[in-house]
Amino acid sequence: MARTFDARNKALPVAVLNMADQQPACFSSRESWVEWLDSNYHATLGDGRARSAINRGQVPDFCCDCTRSHEARMTEQGRCAKAIRRTEVRANLNAKKEPA
Repeated sequence: MARTFDARNKALPVAVLNMADQQPACFSSRESWVEWLDSNYHATLGDGRARSAINRGQVPDFCCDCTRSHEARMTEQGRCAKAIRRTEVRANLNAKKEPA
């Protein structure tokens, strides 16, 4: 796969660079998001789902690496993707229960 370079001259796969602008709110910076993507893209452990998702242009499940303390801080700040998804799912379920 073609590779390009970031500001620190570290080679990054194009698939990772293509997702760089999809930074979730819970990541403190674009750099930390790209580092997470790159490390999961190159991970030798696991079943390869993250790499497959990145290659397809889909955001992999980044919540699986979150700590409880970070999740609590991000939830408090309204930046937790897991909490946002839970709220959206509840809203969708409640909308389906309401009579038309």
